[in-house]
Amino acid sequence: MGQLDPEVAIAVDDLITSFLGDGLARAPLDIVAGSRDARLAWLLADVLRFLQGSDRQDDLVEAFQRLTGVNPRTDPAFGNRAWTSLTDLLIAWDLPAPPGYR
Repeated sequence: MGQLDPEVAIAVDDLITSFLGDGLARAPLDIVAGSRDARLAWLLADVLRFLQGSDRQDDLVEAFQRLTGVNPRTDPAFGNRAWTSLTDLLIAWDLPAPPGYR
């Protein structure tokens, strides 16, 4: 896989900006979730690490499920640390991060 689609790259930037600001913008989250680029699941898992237990957790988990086709809620450890469940899946899949992802 190569570079991100330009519209998706803008959505990623907007999502990060909204996360670092005062919330999590829904429109860019929807674009990321619908991008069909599973590498972006790393971004969702990383954001979830900081928003776990918040009112945005479900939005991020649903976006992860839509993007990857996998329901992380089936992991018995999900209830304790949702972000760990997502990250463990990504590691198990040996999924690379998107280009330029830090």
